[in-house]
Amino acid sequence: MNTLVKKLGIKGWGQSDYATEGTEAHGWLEEVMVFGTRTEDVPDKAMASAIRDFLQVFSDYSQPGDQVFVEYRVKYTADVWGTADLILWNPNTRWLRVIDFKYGLGDEVQAEGNHQLGGYAAAFKRQHKVNPKKVTAVIVQPRKHHVDDWDIPDMWFEALAIQVRYVELSDNPNSVQVAGAEQCQYCSASGQCATELQQVLAALKNPEADMKQEDLAKALDSRKLVKNWLEAVDTAATLMWESGADIPGWKKVKGSGRRHWIDEEKVAEILRSDPAIKEDLITCTKTRSPAQIEAWAGKDHLILKKYVAKTEGKPKWVPEHFKGQPIQRINDDIESFDEI
Repeated sequence: MNTLVKKLGIKGWGQSDYATEGTEAHGWLEEVMVFGTRTEDVPDKAMASAIRDFLQVFSDYSQPGDQVFVEYRVKYTADVWGTADLILWNPNTRWLRVIDFKYGLGDEVQAEGNHQLGGYAAAFKRQHKVNPKKVTAVIVQPRKHHVDDWDIPDMWFEALAIQVRYVELSDNPNSVQVAGAEQCQYCSASGQCATELQQVLAALKNPEADMKQEDLAKALDSRKLVKNWLEAVDTAATLMWESGADIPGWKKVKGSGRRHWIDEEKVAEILRSDPAIKEDLITCTKTRSPAQIEAWAGKDHLILKKYVAKTEGKPKWVPEHFKGQPIQRINDDIESFDEI
């Protein structure tokens, strides 16, 4: 299964379910919001507190006339679907909100550019035949004290709507099969399709050869197709290996992994007993990130305006219509200087 199918939160193509703890938390959230169970009756106190925090966010984003959908299954096709924790649709203001409850303690998840919530919104629009004027994605991570929202731009939302349409077509055996980066990423035959392979091979050309500007532009356009195909090949090989077949010339090995302490408290106790080791070499504290402080103190807090800097991101190639200013080349700067 390819990466972007996972990003859209699609189920029905073999994904693993939520972890046990997350499943329980979502189950209690549904009990509280749909069946009226009191949060005081949730046996796990941390879980009850997280649900109360989510209910506060629900209240903050609600407006009169909302239609409320809790743990709602949005369908891409009859067999391909995803479950949205909470969708709010207001037919009067035409405001569509998709709110995601993440109970885990993993990394902070940002709402901006979130394919899963955008995909849910696009599928909901198609399923209910509505025309939103405004679409908002909201991430709620109570145990991380993190709430993030994003008003999805129209162009980005329409692009997702097209991708949702590709999901529907790729699951339909009567659809005309045409290989391409957008549609192949959702197809269960990706990585094993001869037509897709032909397009990938046609896109490959030695970059050290005498490539013209037009050739490089076509190659950049094909990066997504080639990357998706390689990921799909890896998945297909794994599935074949798991079924008992060997891949000639290849083997499956464990990664190197990373070391961790079995008992951090015991390790710290032993190290502290050694007078040659200073405390700051044993443990360290780290100031919380600007995003975490912003979630608690608000975006207008003075410290966020005065003491926050942003590092430069790694340069990358994107199509011309994407947002962002083009990087100035050294030669461009020299020419500008000469004009002065």
